[in-house]
Amino acid sequence: MAKTKVKETSLGTKILIIVVLLFVLFLFSSCAALFVAIGDLGNFEYAEGNVAVIPIKGVIVTESDTFGGGFAVSDDIISSLEDARDDKKIKAVILEIDSPGGRPVPSDEIGRAVRSVRAQNKTVVAWVRDVGASGAYWIASSADHIVANRMSLTGSIGVTGSYFGLEEFIDDWNVTYRRFVSGEMKDVGTPFREMTRNEEKFVQKKINLIHIYFVDEVANNRNLSVDYVTEL
Repeated sequence: MAKTKVKETSLGTKILIIVVLLFVLFLFSSCAALFVAIGDLGNFEYAEGNVAVIPIKGVIVTESDTFGGGFAVSDDIISSLEDARDDKKIKAVILEIDSPGGRPVPSDEIGRAVRSVRAQNKTVVAWVRDVGASGAYWIASSADHIVANRMSLTGSIGVTGSYFGLEEFIDDWNVTYRRFVSGEMKDVGTPFREMTRNEEKFVQKKINLIHIYFVDEVANNRNLSVDYVTEL
């Protein structure tokens, strides 16, 4: 029966293997430490120093869209602002804004969170990049200072609303739409029928009311008159 030859490992090879294992272990430990360090920073960005940079980029919404990114989510932004407000090391906050605006409720919520940071005697600077319009302008007005490039797009104090109308499509394809509703305004804006005159008045009244809130907030935040802000 033939003897099986056992290949001996040289001393140099053993040393090389040990060195490689130690290097891999060191690399793994470094990565783990890095992730721990990043996790300790909270939701805002600061590696050292006393200034937090909080990005507000994309359309402003309450919750992130399931089908993609590119949104400024109020829950995340407010959480970051609260972290910066409560962190004694943080003395100032920069809002890095690049947003065309979005929904009024999250815009108002973020603006209130900004004011809560200022209430702790922490300076807040709104830094507008390409765009700081509509709801993003609302938020920026809540800061102590606003900085924008000469080519930045800012302003747009207003409210818009719209809906799709598929009633003609339904008629063309002989689709039957049966409506069961309790409450006069329960299905306002459904695309399957035309809005009534009363429904249009109802929606326009809501839009006008939000516009009044918008103007009032900007006027109060910047110590300006309502008439002046209305002309912007």
